[in-house]
Amino acid sequence: MTIIEQKIDSVGARGYIIKACVFAMISIALVLANFFVENGIGGMEPNAVDNLLIENETEVLFPDNGVVRLEKGEGFVKTYDSGISYAFEFSGPRLWGNFFSSKENLMIVVDDVVIVPMGGVFDLKFDGQYLDMSAYNGDVKIEFLPKKVEMGEIGYGYVDAVNRLLVPRGRKVTIPMKKVNGDIGALLPSKLMKEFKYAIISDEDRRDKWVMDNLAADDAAAVANGQKFSELIVSGPVDTADGIVSELGNYLILFPEKKFKDQFENVFSVLDSAVYYASRGDAAKVTEALSKFMDNSFLISADLEYSKKTDEYIYRILPVAGGDLYSEILNSLLDKRFDGQQYETLRLFWREVYRAIDGGEISPEKALDLYYTYLNRMDSGDRVFLTFQNQLFDNLFLHYPMFYRDAYFSMKGTLEEKLLKAYANDPLKNEIIQSLVSSKIDFLKRLRKFFFDGNIEIVMAKEIFSRLVHEVNDLLQDKTGVAVLKLFESELADVGDFWGYLSSPEYQTKVYGATHRDRYEAYLKERKKIAGFTDIREDILGEQEGQRDVADIVAEIEEVFAAQPEIRDLEIGEIGNEDQRFVEVSGVVGGYSFRAQYDRSLEALKDIYVFDELVSENAVKLDKILVVLMGKFAELAEDGVEPEEEITLESSAHRMARVFVAKKVVEFGFLAE
Repeated sequence: MTIIEQKIDSVGARGYIIKACVFAMISIALVLANFFVENGIGGMEPNAVDNLLIENETEVLFPDNGVVRLEKGEGFVKTYDSGISYAFEFSGPRLWGNFFSSKENLMIVVDDVVIVPMGGVFDLKFDGQYLDMSAYNGDVKIEFLPKKVEMGEIGYGYVDAVNRLLVPRGRKVTIPMKKVNGDIGALLPSKLMKEFKYAIISDEDRRDKWVMDNLAADDAAAVANGQKFSELIVSGPVDTADGIVSELGNYLILFPEKKFKDQFENVFSVLDSAVYYASRGDAAKVTEALSKFMDNSFLISADLEYSKKTDEYIYRILPVAGGDLYSEILNSLLDKRFDGQQYETLRLFWREVYRAIDGGEISPEKALDLYYTYLNRMDSGDRVFLTFQNQLFDNLFLHYPMFYRDAYFSMKGTLEEKLLKAYANDPLKNEIIQSLVSSKIDFLKRLRKFFFDGNIEIVMAKEIFSRLVHEVNDLLQDKTGVAVLKLFESELADVGDFWGYLSSPEYQTKVYGATHRDRYEAYLKERKKIAGFTDIREDILGEQEGQRDVADIVAEIEEVFAAQPEIRDLEIGEIGNEDQRFVEVSGVVGGYSFRAQYDRSLEALKDIYVFDELVSENAVKLDKILVVLMGKFAELAEDGVEPEEEITLESSAHRMARVFVAKKVVEFGFLAE
């Protein structure tokens, strides 16, 4: 061997040794990185083994965090199982399902009815004749199947239902099975709700032992998941080897499959770091790690495993964490998946609205704003989808006063326009209009309740009341408007007085009571006229349903005074038109002749004169007139009255008249005794 050959061989040996050392270092780094990743936050164990359904006597655990509990450990038979979707036949008597933090594809078949949890937590009862389902959280879809459907044909995604009904959170439905037939196929949801018993879950329902026990079990499971999550994040961020793995690994890994696996693990180790920093309240670090995750996730985002891994964070990890920074991570993940999975992602944004209502770190208003941002990005004209979204808003307004803001009613108005557009040339459009009007009537009544409960201020209450009336008026422009108006006039018998109170600032002071409810009672006692919906429309919209003549107004005034029998000899002055608020009147009360201005709005007298002397400029209620006059002229009574003499109201009036005449005689230069 030549010297040159020896040198070359020596260099090669040293190079081999160096290369071997480098490979050893990288191997150690990769092992450490894999350890962190595989034991990281994304490695939380689900309730069941992946793709394996665990069934025992009283409980069925699903791979993706769902659970069904059976009251008697029977009546729940699996008929379809693909590993990712399931169908069960339920024959009773009772079960509890919780799929709030689950992405399970599940159908529960009860004869010709199918229960589809949409993140729902529900109580289901069946006795062979009646099906009762109550949604305690999330939402549940009910589908009605055509007759003679074989169980083997039913799997996830069955789309040939003859009709569908959404049961949102806080609602329950009772379905007589004999009514599940072909006749319900053409019914809109509003008619289905009337066909079946569709109601709000009562306090008594919530006190049921079965319900309370299952809610407690759900809470215990959530606490356990939260503790498991906390244990995983205490050790620190898990991307410590990221620099070595991503740089040297990309240079030296020879096999594409291995390179992809390591890229996959590295990307999610960064996401784990974002979750860790969120637990420490380090917003800057969360933003940095989250940005890094988003920038690099394109390397693996097309892979099925990426979607599965991301779902672990979306469904199982972040919901049990809570907090603003966790929400930031969750919303970023949802945003990234939105374009590819719009409907499911929108449902998850809606789930966050429910979580916020239950006391999440972000406000319910912020959660709803975010949901609507993505709803607005969808250009769907699907009738079922739009109907369900409209029902969700209806349910929010019926339960939660924090959403009684003009902006949220504006959101719903936009959604209603899309729904009406979807039925533009359909005869069913008139039924949609009636349903929308009926909902707004319910909102007016609920607005009144929330207002008197102290949840809504006067200005906002009046603004929303006005908006709803305008919206009803717009809907009633249709040719069926008169019929619809008559239909709902009776339902608004007392809402008119609520508007009257909102429009009467003189009653909204502490003089009439400590609370709005007290003041409203005082207002009702002094009001004789109950405004109907037509009157409200005229007041708010400035429209006239038809002019009234002078005789009608005279009759109206006479009717008011007739309720005060002590007022006699009433004479009513000139009335120019029906909008005239003040009318001159005169009469006699307790022997006192008076003239005054009658205020039609307040049903009171002002500028009251007796024998040409001004008694009161202020408004005085009709039943208080005599008291005011007696108090004013008491000092004019003669001093020579014997103690035992009975002083009648009539004698006081005569006495006042004599004093008045004597005074006038003296003014003209005569003596008066």
